[in-house]
Amino acid sequence: MSVLLFFSSCSKGKDEVEEKAPLIPPVSTFAMDFDQLGQPSDTGGLREANSFHHWGYAYLNVLAWHTAVNFAMFVPVAAFTESFNHEAIYDPQSNKWNWSYNVNANNTTYLARLSGEYVADSVEWEMSITQSGAYNDFVWFYGTSAADQSGGYWLLNENPASPQLILRIDWERTSNDLGSISYLYIKSGDAQEGAFIAYGASTETLNRYYVIHNQAAANTTNIEWHDSNLNGRVKDPAHFSDNNWHCWDIHLMDTFCD
Repeated sequence: MSVLLFFSSCSKGKDEVEEKAPLIPPVSTFAMDFDQLGQPSDTGGLREANSFHHWGYAYLNVLAWHTAVNFAMFVPVAAFTESFNHEAIYDPQSNKWNWSYNVNANNTTYLARLSGEYVADSVEWEMSITQSGAYNDFVWFYGTSAADQSGGYWLLNENPASPQLILRIDWERTSNDLGSISYLYIKSGDAQEGAFIAYGASTETLNRYYVIHNQAAANTTNIEWHDSNLNGRVKDPAHFSDNNWHCWDIHLMDTFCD
Protein backbone atom coordinates (compact mmCIF):
# COMPACT_ATOMS: atom_id res chain seq x y z
CA MET A 1 0.00 0.00 0.00
CA SER A 2 1.07 3.59 -0.48
CA VAL A 3 2.54 5.50 2.40
CA LEU A 4 0.83 8.64 3.61
CA LEU A 5 2.33 11.95 2.64
CA PHE A 6 5.16 12.69 5.05
CA PHE A 7 5.38 16.15 6.49
CA SER A 8 8.23 18.12 5.00
CA SER A 9 11.12 19.71 6.81
CA CYS A 10 10.59 22.76 8.96
CA SER A 11 11.65 25.00 6.10
CA LYS A 12 8.43 24.25 4.23
CA GLY A 13 5.26 26.05 5.12
CA LYS A 14 1.97 24.48 6.09
CA ASP A 15 0.34 25.37 2.78
CA GLU A 16 3.06 23.50 0.88
CA VAL A 17 2.61 20.41 3.03
CA GLU A 18 -1.16 20.35 2.72
CA GLU A 19 -1.52 20.99 -0.98
CA LYS A 20 -1.96 17.25 -1.46
CA ALA A 21 -4.81 15.26 0.00
CA PRO A 22 -3.84 12.75 2.69
CA LEU A 23 -3.83 9.13 1.62
CA ILE A 24 -6.69 7.19 3.18
CA PRO A 25 -5.60 4.33 5.48
CA PRO A 26 -6.16 0.89 3.91
CA VAL A 27 -9.51 -0.85 4.36
CA SER A 28 -7.67 -3.49 6.42
CA THR A 29 -7.27 -0.87 9.17
CA PHE A 30 -11.06 -0.73 9.50
CA ALA A 31 -12.47 -4.09 8.37
CA MET A 32 -10.85 -7.06 10.09
CA ASP A 33 -10.04 -10.10 7.95
CA PHE A 34 -12.17 -12.93 9.35
CA ASP A 35 -11.52 -15.43 6.53
CA GLN A 36 -7.95 -16.63 7.12
CA LEU A 37 -8.65 -19.40 9.62
CA GLY A 38 -10.17 -21.74 7.03
CA GLN A 39 -13.75 -22.65 6.16
CA PRO A 40 -16.00 -25.66 6.91
CA SER A 41 -15.59 -26.72 3.28
CA ASP A 42 -11.86 -27.25 3.98
CA THR A 43 -12.71 -30.20 6.24
CA GLY A 44 -13.68 -32.36 3.26
CA GLY A 45 -17.24 -32.81 4.47
CA LEU A 46 -17.08 -36.61 4.78
CA ARG A 47 -15.19 -37.00 8.05
CA GLU A 48 -16.81 -37.16 11.46
CA ALA A 49 -17.58 -33.68 12.79
CA ASN A 50 -16.00 -34.43 16.16
CA SER A 51 -12.66 -34.94 14.38
CA PHE A 52 -12.58 -31.17 13.91
CA HIS A 53 -13.55 -30.12 17.41
CA HIS A 54 -10.47 -27.97 18.15
CA TRP A 55 -10.49 -26.09 14.84
CA GLY A 56 -14.30 -25.98 14.81
CA TYR A 57 -14.46 -24.36 18.22
CA ALA A 58 -11.92 -21.72 17.16
CA TYR A 59 -13.82 -21.09 13.94
CA LEU A 60 -17.17 -20.64 15.69
CA ASN A 61 -15.71 -18.05 18.06
CA VAL A 62 -14.40 -16.03 15.14
CA LEU A 63 -17.65 -16.51 13.21
CA ALA A 64 -19.67 -15.06 16.10
CA TRP A 65 -17.67 -11.82 15.96
CA HIS A 66 -17.76 -11.79 12.16
CA THR A 67 -21.54 -12.04 12.14
CA ALA A 68 -22.04 -9.31 14.75
CA VAL A 69 -19.53 -6.92 13.19
CA ASN A 70 -20.80 -7.47 9.66
CA PHE A 71 -24.29 -6.45 10.79
CA ALA A 72 -23.07 -3.34 12.59
CA MET A 73 -20.55 -2.23 9.97
CA PHE A 74 -22.09 -3.15 6.63
CA VAL A 75 -22.92 0.40 5.54
CA PRO A 76 -19.77 2.03 7.04
CA VAL A 77 -17.48 -0.55 5.41
CA ALA A 78 -19.21 -0.11 2.04
CA ALA A 79 -18.87 3.69 2.31
CA PHE A 80 -15.22 3.49 3.36
CA THR A 81 -14.30 1.04 0.60
CA GLU A 82 -15.91 3.23 -2.06
CA SER A 83 -13.87 6.28 -0.99
CA PHE A 84 -10.76 4.93 -2.77
CA ASN A 85 -12.53 5.34 -6.13
CA HIS A 86 -12.88 9.12 -5.79
CA GLU A 87 -10.75 12.24 -5.67
CA ALA A 88 -10.70 14.63 -2.74
CA ILE A 89 -11.55 18.35 -2.93
CA TYR A 90 -9.95 20.83 -0.55
CA ASP A 91 -12.20 23.15 1.48
CA PRO A 92 -10.16 26.17 2.62
CA GLN A 93 -12.81 27.26 5.12
CA SER A 94 -12.72 24.05 7.13
CA ASN A 95 -9.11 23.25 6.19
CA LYS A 96 -10.27 19.73 5.29
CA TRP A 97 -10.05 17.47 2.28
CA ASN A 98 -13.43 15.94 1.37
CA TRP A 99 -14.35 12.86 -0.63
CA SER A 100 -18.07 12.99 -1.55
CA TYR A 101 -19.83 10.24 -3.51
CA ASN A 102 -22.81 7.90 -3.69
CA VAL A 103 -22.51 4.33 -2.47
CA ASN A 104 -24.97 1.42 -2.73
CA ALA A 105 -25.47 -0.94 0.21
CA ASN A 106 -28.43 -3.10 1.22
CA ASN A 107 -30.17 -2.06 -2.03
CA THR A 108 -30.10 1.54 -0.81
CA THR A 109 -28.16 4.51 -2.13
CA TYR A 110 -26.34 6.64 0.42
CA LEU A 111 -24.43 9.89 0.10
CA ALA A 112 -21.08 9.52 1.87
CA ARG A 113 -18.58 12.22 2.75
CA LEU A 114 -15.17 11.30 4.13
CA SER A 115 -13.12 14.23 5.42
CA GLY A 116 -9.45 14.31 6.32
CA GLU A 117 -7.57 17.08 8.09
CA TYR A 118 -3.86 17.36 8.84
CA VAL A 119 -3.28 17.95 12.56
CA ALA A 120 0.40 18.09 13.56
CA ASP A 121 1.88 14.72 12.56
CA SER A 122 -1.51 13.02 12.22
CA VAL A 123 -4.61 13.04 10.05
CA GLU A 124 -8.06 13.27 11.60
CA TRP A 125 -10.85 11.49 9.72
CA GLU A 126 -14.64 11.65 9.78
CA MET A 127 -17.23 9.72 7.76
CA SER A 128 -20.68 11.32 7.43
CA ILE A 129 -23.50 9.41 5.72
CA THR A 130 -26.86 10.63 4.46
CA GLN A 131 -29.88 8.53 3.48
CA SER A 132 -32.44 10.59 1.62
CA GLY A 133 -35.66 10.93 3.61
CA ALA A 134 -34.19 9.24 6.67
CA TYR A 135 -31.19 11.12 8.10
CA ASN A 136 -28.58 13.71 7.11
CA ASP A 137 -24.84 13.81 7.74
CA PHE A 138 -24.81 11.13 10.41
CA VAL A 139 -21.21 10.77 11.64
CA TRP A 140 -20.96 6.99 11.49
CA PHE A 141 -17.28 6.78 12.37
CA TYR A 142 -14.24 8.95 12.92
CA GLY A 143 -10.61 8.50 13.92
CA THR A 144 -6.98 9.45 13.65
CA SER A 145 -4.05 7.98 11.73
CA ALA A 146 -0.33 8.65 12.05
CA ALA A 147 1.21 10.63 9.19
CA ASP A 148 3.35 7.63 8.24
CA GLN A 149 0.33 5.27 8.48
CA SER A 150 2.07 3.24 11.18
CA GLY A 151 -1.06 3.16 13.32
CA GLY A 152 -4.26 4.78 14.39
CA TYR A 153 -7.77 4.20 15.64
CA TRP A 154 -11.42 4.46 14.57
CA LEU A 155 -14.52 5.03 16.70
CA LEU A 156 -17.80 3.64 15.38
CA ASN A 157 -21.30 4.83 16.26
CA GLU A 158 -24.03 2.21 16.29
CA ASN A 159 -26.49 3.66 13.73
CA PRO A 160 -28.60 6.80 13.10
CA ALA A 161 -31.45 5.46 15.26
CA SER A 162 -29.07 4.76 18.13
CA PRO A 163 -26.23 7.30 17.86
CA GLN A 164 -23.92 5.96 20.53
CA LEU A 165 -20.39 4.63 20.38
CA ILE A 166 -20.20 0.85 20.15
CA LEU A 167 -16.76 -0.02 18.80
CA ARG A 168 -13.19 1.21 19.07
CA ILE A 169 -10.83 -0.08 16.40
CA ASP A 170 -7.08 0.14 17.04
CA TRP A 171 -4.59 -0.78 14.33
CA GLU A 172 -0.86 -0.94 13.66
CA ARG A 173 1.04 -1.51 10.45
CA THR A 174 4.58 -2.75 9.89
CA SER A 175 6.13 -1.98 6.50
CA ASN A 176 3.33 -2.42 3.95
CA ASP A 177 1.49 -5.07 5.97
CA LEU A 178 -1.07 -4.87 8.72
CA GLY A 179 0.59 -5.74 12.01
CA SER A 180 -2.54 -5.96 14.13
CA ILE A 181 -6.12 -4.77 14.47
CA SER A 182 -8.49 -5.03 17.42
CA TYR A 183 -12.18 -4.37 17.99
CA LEU A 184 -13.15 -3.29 21.51
CA TYR A 185 -16.88 -3.27 22.29
CA ILE A 186 -17.58 -0.03 24.16
CA LYS A 187 -21.37 0.25 24.25
CA SER A 188 -22.00 1.81 27.64
CA GLY A 189 -24.03 -0.29 30.08
CA ASP A 190 -24.04 -3.43 27.91
CA ALA A 191 -23.13 -6.73 29.60
CA GLN A 192 -20.41 -7.25 26.99
CA GLU A 193 -18.87 -3.78 27.36
CA GLY A 194 -15.13 -4.48 27.37
CA ALA A 195 -15.32 -7.57 25.13
CA PHE A 196 -12.77 -7.60 22.33
CA ILE A 197 -11.24 -9.48 19.44
CA ALA A 198 -7.66 -8.88 18.28
CA TYR A 199 -6.12 -10.19 15.06
CA GLY A 200 -2.51 -9.97 13.99
CA ALA A 201 0.57 -11.37 12.32
CA SER A 202 3.70 -12.57 14.11
CA THR A 203 7.10 -14.03 13.27
CA GLU A 204 6.34 -17.26 15.15
CA THR A 205 5.86 -20.60 13.36
CA LEU A 206 2.13 -20.18 13.89
CA ASN A 207 2.21 -16.72 12.37
CA ARG A 208 -1.40 -15.55 12.74
CA TYR A 209 -3.51 -15.13 15.85
CA TYR A 210 -6.83 -14.09 17.31
CA VAL A 211 -7.40 -13.21 20.93
CA ILE A 212 -11.10 -13.14 21.84
CA HIS A 213 -12.35 -11.94 25.20
CA ASN A 214 -15.90 -12.58 26.40
CA GLN A 215 -16.53 -9.91 29.02
CA ALA A 216 -19.79 -11.34 30.34
CA ALA A 217 -18.21 -14.77 30.88
CA ALA A 218 -14.83 -13.35 32.01
CA ASN A 219 -13.15 -15.77 29.61
CA THR A 220 -10.44 -15.38 26.95
CA THR A 221 -9.92 -17.59 23.91
CA ASN A 222 -6.47 -17.67 22.26
CA ILE A 223 -6.13 -18.95 18.68
CA GLU A 224 -2.91 -19.37 16.70
CA TRP A 225 -2.42 -20.86 13.24
CA HIS A 226 -0.19 -20.89 10.16
CA ASP A 227 -1.49 -18.63 7.41
CA SER A 228 -0.85 -21.05 4.53
CA ASN A 229 -0.76 -24.51 6.11
CA LEU A 230 -3.78 -23.78 8.36
CA ASN A 231 -2.54 -26.01 11.19
CA GLY A 232 -3.02 -24.36 14.55
CA ARG A 233 -4.15 -24.49 18.14
CA VAL A 234 -6.71 -23.02 20.54
CA LYS A 235 -6.69 -22.36 24.29
CA ASP A 236 -9.91 -21.70 26.21
CA PRO A 237 -10.09 -22.38 29.97
CA ALA A 238 -13.90 -22.28 30.17
CA HIS A 239 -14.51 -24.58 27.21
CA PHE A 240 -11.72 -27.13 27.68
CA SER A 241 -11.56 -26.92 31.50
CA ASP A 242 -7.79 -26.48 31.40
CA ASN A 243 -5.10 -23.97 30.39
CA ASN A 244 -3.58 -26.20 27.71
CA TRP A 245 -3.35 -25.71 23.97
CA HIS A 246 -5.57 -27.97 21.82
CA CYS A 247 -4.22 -28.49 18.31
CA TRP A 248 -5.32 -29.32 14.76
CA ASP A 249 -3.29 -30.40 11.73
CA ILE A 250 -3.08 -29.12 8.14
CA HIS A 251 -6.35 -30.95 7.39
CA LEU A 252 -8.00 -29.13 10.33
CA MET A 253 -8.37 -32.42 12.17
CA ASP A 254 -7.73 -32.76 15.90
CA THR A 255 -4.20 -33.80 16.78
CA PHE A 256 -1.93 -33.91 19.81
CA CYS A 257 0.12 -30.79 20.45
CA ASP A 258 3.90 -31.20 20.26
